[in-house]
Amino acid sequence: MPYQYQRTPFNTTQPVRMYQGCHGGIFNNQEILSARDIGFDGIQYGSQVFAVEGGTVVFIERNSNCFSKFISSTQFDPNNRVDKNNQPNPDCGQANQVIVRGADGYFTAYVHVLPSMNLTVGSTVQVGTLLGTIDNSAITSGPHVHLARFRPNPNFDPNNPLASPYWQNGGTCNWTMFNVMGIDITPKNGWVLDEDSGTWYYYNNGIRQTNQFISTNGTWYFVNNIGAYTGSYYYFDNTRQYYRLWWTPTQRWYRWNGSMWVLE
Repeated sequence: MPYQYQRTPFNTTQPVRMYQGCHGGIFNNQEILSARDIGFDGIQYGSQVFAVEGGTVVFIERNSNCFSKFISSTQFDPNNRVDKNNQPNPDCGQANQVIVRGADGYFTAYVHVLPSMNLTVGSTVQVGTLLGTIDNSAITSGPHVHLARFRPNPNFDPNNPLASPYWQNGGTCNWTMFNVMGIDITPKNGWVLDEDSGTWYYYNNGIRQTNQFISTNGTWYFVNNIGAYTGSYYYFDNTRQYYRLWWTPTQRWYRWNGSMWVLE
């Protein structure tokens, strides 16, 4: 099941929307998929950004020298990048940002955000803590938060962040967020892969199915009491002309004799 952030990064009564679905950023010349772009109706340069979960601030960048040229409070030009002095800086890409490590070890990145001066590396934040304000750092066409999630890296040292970067073990788009138009909290129907654990779950009308065999394309797959596919399945073997069951707990094949499963 995707990780669920319980709130948006904004305090607003306006609709919050996903502007762009799963995409990535460039880290050490490789793209890591981990992010969604989020904003709200009326968002503008300087809008406040708040923590979507508690944790510890482990990385801050507030000295970017790369900005998409400011056109208005709601529009920037990513094809015309400049430095702090508004001089051309076409090859730049570093954004202002805040990185928070949650209790589960995952990192949440808030990108295109000028960090609050109240934050330092090591600061503890709660859900709803003010993190900073929207800016036009790096490559952006308009105000939004590029919110990304990265897998745990126990070797990351906030005091030596480049030795083993927070993004070293990759990112994940296996997350959702409440109250954001365009992001579904619960899958509606069918099989859903939890890409972090590699476990498959099956949903019917938004409800995870448990303790049963799920029929899919002529094969029945068994899900356990939390709805996780167990590896057990059965199907009709046209050569043998009977149903065969692979039962993972015993690592054995069984056949259906018309009334019960028996060992082959």
